[in-house]
Amino acid sequence: MLKIERCYDSHLHLEATGQIDLTLKLQHLRTLADLKSLQFSPTDFRGEWLTGFGWDQNSFLDLQLHYSHLDLISQKFPISFSRADGHCAWVNSVALDLLLRQQLTDQEQMQILKDPQGKPTGVLLDAAKEKLEQLIPPYSKEVRRRFILRGQEILNRAGFTHVRDMTWDQTQIEIMHELEQEGLLTLFVEGYILLSHQKDLAEKMNLARRTRQVSSKQVRLLGIKLFYDGALGSEGALLSQNYHGKHHCGVRLWDQDSFRKSLREIWTEGFEVATHTIGDQALQDVAELALQAKPQGAAVRICFEHAEVVQEKSFSLLKELSAKLYFQPCHYLSDRKWLKEKLGPLFDSVFPWKKAEDHGIPFYFGSDTPIEKPDLFANAQALVLAAQEGIQPPRAPWMNYHQHPDLSWGSGCWTEIKDNQVSQVFFQGNPLFKKP
Repeated sequence: MLKIERCYDSHLHLEATGQIDLTLKLQHLRTLADLKSLQFSPTDFRGEWLTGFGWDQNSFLDLQLHYSHLDLISQKFPISFSRADGHCAWVNSVALDLLLRQQLTDQEQMQILKDPQGKPTGVLLDAAKEKLEQLIPPYSKEVRRRFILRGQEILNRAGFTHVRDMTWDQTQIEIMHELEQEGLLTLFVEGYILLSHQKDLAEKMNLARRTRQVSSKQVRLLGIKLFYDGALGSEGALLSQNYHGKHHCGVRLWDQDSFRKSLREIWTEGFEVATHTIGDQALQDVAELALQAKPQGAAVRICFEHAEVVQEKSFSLLKELSAKLYFQPCHYLSDRKWLKEKLGPLFDSVFPWKKAEDHGIPFYFGSDTPIEKPDLFANAQALVLAAQEGIQPPRAPWMNYHQHPDLSWGSGCWTEIKDNQVSQVFFQGNPLFKKP
């Protein structure tokens, strides 16, 4: 039997894990017939909007990413379906029309994909997707609590007692504190408040200050999360060269001066920064900006999320910053079928966990759930498969990267594994469940 102390998913989205499990799932979409036969219920609507999650165009046979195909479901109400990476939306004509009526920035306009005639297709990348989501009614606090509890159940059953959550807002923080007070929180949760725009920095910093003052045993704020680029699957990750056979290299979601100023202000307040950097140019940009923003003589904390493509020259900057990296090996299982095709020569820089180890840069493993399933064994499998395909594994056993490093946080928490299955999870000395 294998035992993992403080079993840790180091990068996830707790509420979204429950939300995606309890709402319309689109992972099965392959054909036009699949789309036409899609079954949905009133609980899949947010106001008048039909929403769903999980499609992947790499699995489509005769489906087109065009609003006209979603119009086959309905032209009476707006539809927004999120891609499996969470960085791209596919909308029908009703939703597209509502978006185009808004006052859009140049960046938002650029991230509405166009056909060869320059007309919108109904596919929206990061900034445009975010603008669209501002039009969709939010979930109630009661519904969000249900999502968090469901996400917690999924994670506990997958073996996790400690998680690092990447997308906090005020309501989620309130719900987690309430669950802890009621004795219903069966996770140790640390996380980050999401900052999407510099204009919101003062508001997010105020929330961070208030949260820091709340006493909690199981919930602790680490800092502020920023997205610098998009995802590889939707070709929004910022690369140092064009995507292979394409005429673009991804998207930069922040202008560099604003990003630098935000880093400096966050660090001045003593908070940690976590930055979404999937592409090699994104990570190089942020590392350079971080060195410029770092207060002289100060020790700052910065974490690079995903770091799926890293140039060799970037490791010296990461070392100088005392940075940490957060990998999700399971992404290799999903991405490997198109990774070489998209990246070309940059494939030699993917999933650099061994290189990080060689440079003495600490790193941890997570799942990025709900983008991937929270599955310890998927990460273990990914390391084996990647090694067979030329990506060297780290020297230490895979479970070492799934142990929370703070020995004092969450005593009496461990996970037992037997026959490659989670057999029992103990939380503060008590078993949560036992699998047969």
